[in-house]
Amino acid sequence: MMIDIDKKSDTPLYLQLRNRIRDMIVSGILKPNFKLTPTR
Repeated sequence: MMIDIDKKSDTPLYLQLRNRIRDMIVSGILKPNFKLTPTR
Protein backbone atom coordinates (compact mmCIF):
# COMPACT_ATOMS: atom_id res chain seq x y z
CA MET A 1 0.00 0.00 0.00
CA MET A 2 1.33 3.39 -0.97
CA ILE A 3 0.25 6.63 0.69
CA ASP A 4 1.25 9.77 -1.17
CA ILE A 5 2.54 12.63 0.97
CA ASP A 6 3.15 16.12 -0.40
CA LYS A 7 6.23 17.46 1.39
CA LYS A 8 5.66 20.94 -0.10
CA SER A 9 2.12 21.22 1.24
CA ASP A 10 1.22 23.60 4.07
CA THR A 11 -0.63 20.71 5.74
CA PRO A 12 1.62 18.92 8.27
CA LEU A 13 2.74 15.41 7.28
CA TYR A 14 0.96 13.75 10.21
CA LEU A 15 -2.35 15.33 9.16
CA GLN A 16 -1.85 14.28 5.54
CA LEU A 17 -1.23 10.73 6.72
CA ARG A 18 -4.23 10.75 9.06
CA ASN A 19 -6.51 12.14 6.37
CA ARG A 20 -5.39 9.62 3.76
CA ILE A 21 -5.83 6.66 6.13
CA ARG A 22 -9.27 7.95 7.15
CA ASP A 23 -10.27 8.31 3.48
CA MET A 24 -9.09 4.75 2.78
CA ILE A 25 -11.19 3.41 5.65
CA VAL A 26 -14.30 5.33 4.59
CA SER A 27 -13.94 4.25 0.95
CA GLY A 28 -13.51 0.60 1.94
CA ILE A 29 -9.92 0.22 0.74
CA LEU A 30 -8.82 -0.63 4.29
CA LYS A 31 -10.92 -3.47 5.71
CA PRO A 32 -11.56 -4.25 9.39
CA ASN A 33 -8.50 -5.76 11.14
CA PHE A 34 -6.15 -4.58 8.37
CA LYS A 35 -2.67 -4.09 9.77
CA LEU A 36 -0.53 -1.23 8.54
CA THR A 37 3.09 -2.09 7.87
CA PRO A 38 5.63 -0.46 10.20
CA THR A 39 7.97 0.51 7.35
CA ARG A 40 8.44 4.11 6.25
